[in-house]
Parts: sequence; C-alpha cells; structure tokens
Amino acid sequence: MNTLNKLTLKNLKLNKSRTIVTIIGILLSTALITVVAGIAASGQQTMINAEINFSGDYDLSLSGNITDKDVKEISANRNVESVYIEDNSGVAQMPTYKNETRPYAYIQALSAKAFTDCFNLPLESGRYPQNSSELLLTQTFVLNSAQKYEIGDTITLELGERKTADGESIIDVSNYNKTYKINENGEAETIDCEEHFETQSTKTFKIVGILDEYYSNSISMSDYNCISPVFTVADANKISDEASLYVKFTDEGERNYIQTSSQITGLSEEHLREYLNQSYELEKGEIKYDFFRVQTSLLSYKGYALSDNSLQMFFTLAAIIIAIVIVASVFVIRNSFAISITEKTKLYGMLSSVGATSRQIRHNVLFEGFVLALIGIPLGILLGVGVVAVLIQLLNVLLVDMLNGTSFVYSVPVFAIVLAVALSLLTILFSTLGSALRASRIAPIDAVRGNNDIKIKKKQKAYKCPKFIKKLFGTGGEIAYKNLKRSRKKYRTTVISIVVSVAVFIAVSSFIQYGTEYSSKYYHEIDYNLSVNRYDFYKEFDEINSDFETLSQLDGVKNCRLEMNAVGYLKSSDKLDSVLSSDAKYYSGDYGEDEGDLYDIAIFSFDDKTYKQKLKDLGLDYDKVKDKGVLLNNFEYKDQDKKTKKGELFKADKVNSLTLSESGDPSNDEYNKTFDIEIAKVYNSTPETLKYLLPSEYSVYLIVSEDTLKNNYDMSYIGYSFFIDAKNADELEETITELDGGQTFEVYNVEKMANMYNVMTLVISIFAYGFIIVISLIGVTNIFNTITTNMHLRSKEFAMLKSIGMTKREFNRMIRLESLFYGVKSLIIGIPLGLLSGLGIFKAFSMNLATDFVVPYTAILISIVFVFAVVWLIMRFSISKVQKQNIIETIRNDNI
Repeated sequence: MNTLNKLTLKNLKLNKSRTIVTIIGILLSTALITVVAGIAASGQQTMINAEINFSGDYDLSLSGNITDKDVKEISANRNVESVYIEDNSGVAQMPTYKNETRPYAYIQALSAKAFTDCFNLPLESGRYPQNSSELLLTQTFVLNSAQKYEIGDTITLELGERKTADGESIIDVSNYNKTYKINENGEAETIDCEEHFETQSTKTFKIVGILDEYYSNSISMSDYNCISPVFTVADANKISDEASLYVKFTDEGERNYIQTSSQITGLSEEHLREYLNQSYELEKGEIKYDFFRVQTSLLSYKGYALSDNSLQMFFTLAAIIIAIVIVASVFVIRNSFAISITEKTKLYGMLSSVGATSRQIRHNVLFEGFVLALIGIPLGILLGVGVVAVLIQLLNVLLVDMLNGTSFVYSVPVFAIVLAVALSLLTILFSTLGSALRASRIAPIDAVRGNNDIKIKKKQKAYKCPKFIKKLFGTGGEIAYKNLKRSRKKYRTTVISIVVSVAVFIAVSSFIQYGTEYSSKYYHEIDYNLSVNRYDFYKEFDEINSDFETLSQLDGVKNCRLEMNAVGYLKSSDKLDSVLSSDAKYYSGDYGEDEGDLYDIAIFSFDDKTYKQKLKDLGLDYDKVKDKGVLLNNFEYKDQDKKTKKGELFKADKVNSLTLSESGDPSNDEYNKTFDIEIAKVYNSTPETLKYLLPSEYSVYLIVSEDTLKNNYDMSYIGYSFFIDAKNADELEETITELDGGQTFEVYNVEKMANMYNVMTLVISIFAYGFIIVISLIGVTNIFNTITTNMHLRSKEFAMLKSIGMTKREFNRMIRLESLFYGVKSLIIGIPLGLLSGLGIFKAFSMNLATDFVVPYTAILISIVFVFAVVWLIMRFSISKVQKQNIIETIRNDNI
C-alpha cells in the first residue's frame, strides 16, 4: 500500500464521526435498494404462486368443439409444455344426502397430472386418483352426504339426467327445481319447475382421497347450488363435447404468448391482441373452438402480458423510485466527500508542494470512496436481506391463509443483490468523482493559504447587511449574514443537503398518496363478513323487511344492513341534454339505436337505519332529503390512448331533477312509465362513507330512500343483499343456513376476504411508511453529516470571534440566523422541486388511475416543521461540542 493510501486510512480513523455517518449513508442506501429489489422479487413470485393456486398453472384454456386430435396437435406444438384435460363424466344421484335441495354429484374428470401439476387441489387425506375407477371426494360432498365415507370404501353412483315434469333436460342450472326458458325476446330466463332424476347407468368407484377446503377457481363450483363435485381421471381418447383443455406454454411460448395462442386458436395475432384489449369482438367461426381464454393475470405477474399502460406505469414508477433512492444516496455521499475535500484542502496543497501529482490526489480520493464502499455496501446488503426476511415473516403472520393457501415467498435473487451492489458502486463513483477532480485541481499555494473557499473579486463591493437583520439579530446576525455571503460553497453544500431531503420527502409522500388510492381500487376495508341472499325471489317489499328483521335479531349479529339496487333509465330529451356534461359522450351507460338515445344509472337504497346514518355522515338532513336523491356523479372511462380518466355525467350546477323509467326496453310497458326525482345533493367525487361504491365505467349512482324505491319500482326490477357483521361468522353462517330447513337463504362467508382486504390495507401502509421512514433517515443523515462537519470546520472561526469579545448571546443570535437562512432557502427551493417530482409521479399513476393532482399540504407542513426543528437541533448539537473547545488550542491547531 502506498503512502497516500496509508494517509487516507489514517484520516478516516481520525475523523471517526464523519466516516461513520458516511458509512451509514452508504449502508442505508444499499439496504433500501436491496429491500426494494428483494420485496419486488418476493412479491412477484408470491403473486405467481397465488394465481397458480387460485386459477391453475396454465396459460390458455379452450372449451367446445374439442377432439382427441386437437389434444395431440396442441401437445406437438414446440411452444407447449403440457396439455391438461377437464371433462364432464356426468351427473349422478347421491346415494344419501342431508340437504333436499342438493341431491346430486357432478363427476369432474381431470388428466392424472392435472391434480398435482396444474390445479390447487390439496388433500385432507388419501391420494389422487390414478384411473377412471377411482374417486376423489370434496368437502362439499362429504358434508352433504348422510353416509360417512372412508378412504378405501367403494361407492356406487347412478348416472343420468335431471328432467322437468315435461321430460325436458335441465342443463347448466345451479338451483334445484329451476330450469331455463326462452322468453318472447329470445332471452333465457330462469323459471320454477318440478324436477326429477332419470337414471341411465351406474358406476362403482373406489374412494382414494378427500380434498381439503381449497381448490382452484377454474374448476370449482359454487357451494350453494344443487350439485356437489367429485373428481376422477379423464380418458384422453374419449373426450366429450363439454371438455375443456388447459394449456401450459414453455418459457419461450410465454414470452411469445400472442403468437403461441394465435397458432392454437386460429385467431390472427392482430385480432387476438385487439380482443385481449377489449377492442375487438369475435365473429362466428373465426376460431376453432367455442371459447378460449388467455391467462393474462398469470402472464402479467411473470412480466409478459402487461397492458401497454400498465407496463408504462410500472416502469415509470420503478424508475422514479430508484431515482429518488439514488439521488438521496448520491447527495449523502457527495456532500460527505465535498466536506472532506474542504477539510483536507491544506493537506492536499502540502502534498502537491512536495511532488504529489494531480492523478495521485485524484486516486487518493477515489481510494477513500472505495474503502467506505468496502465497509458500507456489504453491511447494507446484509441489512437489506435481513429486512426482507423480517418483512416476509411479518406478511406471512398478517396474511396467513389469505392468499388461497399461499404464503409469501422469501426470494432475494442474485440479480437483486448484484443490482444493489452495482447501483451503490455507481452512486459512490459519481459522488466521489466530482470531489476527486476538485481536489486534483487545487493550486498548492492557494491550498496552503486556505483561502480557496472564500474568494473576493478585485472590484467587489463590501457585503452590506440589511438593516432589519442587524436590528433583529444584532452584531452576531450581521456576521452570520456576511459569512454566508462570503463562504458560498459551505453554505451551498448545507442548503443542497436540506433541499434534497425536502424534495425527496414530498415526492415519496405523493407516491404513497397515489399508490394508496390505486391499491384502494382492489383492496378496501369491508365492514361485514357475511353476505346473505334468498334462494327464491321476493314478491313484496314486506317480505324483504321481514327477513331483514329476522336476520338482524339473530344472536351473534353485531350489525346488519340491507342494500337494494335497481337501474334507472333516462331518455334523450332537450331537458336532459341541457344538464349533460361534455363527458357524457364517454359514458358506457349510453346506448340505444343512436348514441345518446338512452342513459342508465344505478339506483341504490338501504334499510331505514342505514340510510339515516349515511345521510348523517354526509351532513344531510333526513327530513329534507328522504323524498329526494343524492347523486354520485363521477364515473371512469378510457380515452383514445387507453388511459383511465375521470368523468362527470351531469353538470353539477344544472341538474336539479331527473326523469327516470324502470325499464330500458321499448317493448315493455314500464318503458313509458316514468317518475321524477329531485336531486338534493350532487357529489363529483365519492364521499368517504360511500367509498365502497367505487367510481365505475358502467354507472353513476343515485342514492334514494327505501320508500322512493318501493313507490316507483316493481319487485322484479330490484336486486338486494343483506350484509352482516357477525361476532363469529362460521357459527352464524350455519345458523342462517339451517333456517327454514335450509330452503330459504344462501350465505356467502366473506370473512377471509374481508380480513385479507383489511390486512392488505395495513400491509400497504407498513410498506409505505417504512419506505418514507428510511428515506427520512437518509435525509437526516445527510443533513447531520453536512452541518456537524461544517460546524467543526469553522471551529477556528468561532474561536477567533470569541477571542475578540463576541458574547454568548451574540454568538447564539448568529447561529439562529444561520439556521433560519438554511431552512428558508432550502424550503423555497425544495418544496417546488418536491411538487415537480410529485407531478411526475401523478403523471405515471394517471396512466391507469383516474385521479386529480393533489398538492401534498400535509407533507409540505411536515417538511417545514421538520427542517427548522432538525436544523436547529443539529446546529445546537454541533455548537455544544464547539463550545467545549479551548479557544487558544482551537486557533493554534488545524482541523483533525
């Protein structure tokens, strides 16, 4: 090791405080990059696993018009890895059953490998079937069977058809004693019937396994219909008309999924791409099969099938976040080296005077950066990997069993660590390069004199201090003002540190604000855990109210609310046209023979208690509003560039009343029956109490009272649901299901979904505020490093001022004014820069999020308080150390 490098190591040891703070800055930035990359990789793999468990490990599904020849041809495609069959082996009468409305078993046949390689079918006991004579039972079948079955038992099932009393086959109807009928308009509608089962054959199976609670959504059936599913093995040589194929592509096939899917379906690549973007409708006979679906969710998690806007938004945001981390890190390290150069200016001058070349001095500074990197980067990697591990464990505790049986995967791939190391090294390189060049250009004589940082031009006038500063802060304030004017470099370095911290904090706050709003489209709090509907249809409103009272009074019900909905149709007229906004042309509820003929809006109503509470939350008087409507006027639409935009259907200041009809079909009598409703209040953004009624590209909402809905709508046009917040969802679900012998209500237990949504909101907050805390720590480290070292370098200056009679009071005034200058100038520059960064983040999110730019006033206020508090505290801390120094010794010695 040469002499200059030894000298560098000695200086690092002597200046421990600055060295430690710089290492902490490198450590934090490296750790943050590692955490961002590690969490992204872990999250991606977790979402891939969750989607596979939820839907299946396939890329393309096909159904209808499938033959065994198709299976062979698809399997021969070089971009296809596997083909799985799902077939219908028939409906069978259960030997014994508990629920009279669920007497059937539906035998689903899968390829043998599909049980393990494609679908999420976890076993409670036993094994998977290996041939078509073995049977796998589901929990639904086991719970409904009056007979208990064990692994190894045989079961004989009667296969046949469900038929009406007239002998017509019942197909694809989930409820018992229901069938389809084609009405006068050529539409299929569900009607009541008396059904029976006609046995056509029998088959004996050996029970080899029983499934656990979860299985894939792609092949699952509702727990509330009249059929209980069971599984066996499909025969690839005997495929029925109802068979479906699930095709898994190779890695190359997934990268070129459009081309691969086009080859298999027969649809051109151009039309397929447009079809997936919902801008093309298939023509009859255009594809080989009746139906196909590309598994775009799974492909998007793998990074292949992201829409153009999603891809653009993702990469733009990723670039912004990485830029924020790098900028914050660069200034921590850059300022440290800038101060180091200022501190060692005389040393470099002395080295130059005894023969050290500019190149040697430049290498000396770079060597210092290398040593700090050698310590800071490995520690940062270890910290980042450890933080990722802790966060993954925390997520698994919070989200246990909420990702369809999937747990968060700990995945910090080598590329994430390499990325963190590379970005950290580049950060240090760029941070040290400027300082190295500056050090190598210092003239020896100027460096030894120590006047390089303070230069006064020949014709420069004396610095004048404003009178108000001298009056407010006295002599100390005047000295502080002139010192900041003279020593611009030191002043600028400190200001830049604070500016970067403020700008980054405001930018990250904007990112969190828009990110939370974006995630709320998918994850928002749910205040119920049971959703209840009735099997048959209500004929009178009193029946709804009766059931509402029954459900509300059950033991274990904390809260119960009734929600009713209908559709209101607005016919084109001069009156309507006068209140429609310019956004109306984008409204997807606009239809009819000609554009603008007819508009539909969603009518919402609640039980009386809930309705009153909603009005109270909105600050509206029930007595004044009960016969009127509250209009949620906002909707979303895609512009020509496929970007999501906000729209308003009506002119808020013009729409005073609406004329509605309950049917949009001119052939119905109700089409010509209209009613008027006065608008009490118009909201152009959804109020907090109605946030779960998210802006829709399909409808705006009109909130009315129960009486308004009852007086203007026939029961056949009204939808309804009961939402219950239960103390114990599982127990209450069983109680409600057993009411009236299990013939009345179907209950959906959404407790797991509610918990998942609520916990996901918490998780998003943890990540958001964790990120902003780390960024703030980097900012504080930056400011602390800059100010403390700057104050230390001015020890001789402070000692001289005290030696000529400056009192402690005057000294404190000087420090207060300097703190004020640092804070004010930093905020004047930092806040606009933060807002500009926030605007860039807003632009990125607005590609897929209909939102308005919001000035982050809270973040700005926090920044103002934070800057003055932190600067003052750090200045006081630095000065307290200076105050303890001996005046004579300080003047005599150089800064070490």
